[in-house]
Amino acid sequence: MNPFRSSITLIAAMPLLLAQPTTAQPAAAPPVSAPFNSAWFGTVGAGLTAHDNGAFSRRLASYVPQKPDGEPYLYQNDEFSETGTILTAGGGFLFNERYLLGGSAEMVSYPESESIMPPGSPRDRYTLGGIGGGVDVGYALVNDGQTLLFPYLQAGYYGYTLEYHNNQTDSLSFFEGNPVAPGGVGSYAGAAPRVALGLGLVHFLGSAESDGSKSGLVIAARLTWGVMPSRPAWKQDGVTVNNGGLTPAWNGVSFSISVGGGGGER
Repeated sequence: MNPFRSSITLIAAMPLLLAQPTTAQPAAAPPVSAPFNSAWFGTVGAGLTAHDNGAFSRRLASYVPQKPDGEPYLYQNDEFSETGTILTAGGGFLFNERYLLGGSAEMVSYPESESIMPPGSPRDRYTLGGIGGGVDVGYALVNDGQTLLFPYLQAGYYGYTLEYHNNQTDSLSFFEGNPVAPGGVGSYAGAAPRVALGLGLVHFLGSAESDGSKSGLVIAARLTWGVMPSRPAWKQDGVTVNNGGLTPAWNGVSFSISVGGGGGER
């Protein structure tokens, strides 16, 4: 065969060879480290908190109830613990890779306190708790498509409740509140706005889909420090208890770990 003619034939056939259909390559999935463009999550959990209960404890310790004949009881209240346990719930939305908007709430409870009485006398019980929540606005410092780490600012409304269990044989009152019958329970409350700063961590478990999206279980942690600009007075049935002092300030630090669900898209 003439080599020159063979070369001419091969060159002429090149356009036909190049025009043959080729097998389409699948689109590459986004790398694991690609950030979420948007995401959502919701969790529930528990943790510990430390509040400034000192002023409230000292005020309550100064309270000495009187018998119906005006004679004071041999009575003193113990201090409340400043460390309590919390139950938490919250969630949020991530958009434009960096910005978070969400909400969170927590319920706090403290160890019960008992009055200090003479030997053999029944002891009254005081139960302190609280609940509140607010709106969170944050910015994701870390967003690798699996973990979000973000500082946030919260504005919310929080309040305390106090239950007084009268175990004496006379009707007694919490300062100048309504008398509580023997064996009865008096309830008091106070709430006010609160602002807080915090750091949140959300980790999405499981592997991503072929398109880079992810959904399933999440684990989260939150560290928060907040303050009440002003503390409210104790109220009973909406009426301020004279000389009852102020509620504890929801001023302090809380830490919680939670689990839930969520998802994100790259």
